[in-house]
Parts: sequence; C-alpha cells; structure tokens
Amino acid sequence: MIKYDIEFYSKQNGEEPAREFILKIDEKMQAKILRIIDLLEANGPQLRLPYSESLKKTAKTPRREIELAKKYREDYERRLCDE
Repeated sequence: MIKYDIEFYSKQNGEEPAREFILKIDEKMQAKILRIIDLLEANGPQLRLPYSESLKKTAKTPRREIELAKKYREDYERRLCDE
C-alpha cells in the first residue's frame, strides 16, 4: 500500500500556518484533524467525502480565508518551481 507524504506549507520565514493553527485549537478538534491527516496519508487523493467535509463548521468559508489560502498556494508553487 502506498503511503503519501504530508507536508505542511511553510512560509519563507519558517512559519507553518497550518501546523500553528492545529496547535492552537482545542484537543478534541486537534484529534479530529490529526485523524483526517492520517487518513489522507493513507489514501492520498482518493480520500473522499465525508472526511473532506467533516472539519467544516461554517456554512461559507470567509473570503479572506480563501484569499489567504490562494496566496499561500501561489507562494508554495513559486518556490517549488525555483528549486
């Protein structure tokens, strides 16, 4: 069975926003997220619903969060191409 590597995005200054977020939330939610990360590691892109939706609490993702995620993705892709 293939085991996928899970990498946390890190900014150029070394900060890891996702890891930092996970460490700030309550233990119950941390456990839920870490379980889904384990499932993602085992299943990779084949991981489907309901796991991909089980962490979502709000009806709509705030626009600023979407923009921040896009910014992080662009930075990651730019730095990946520079390697």
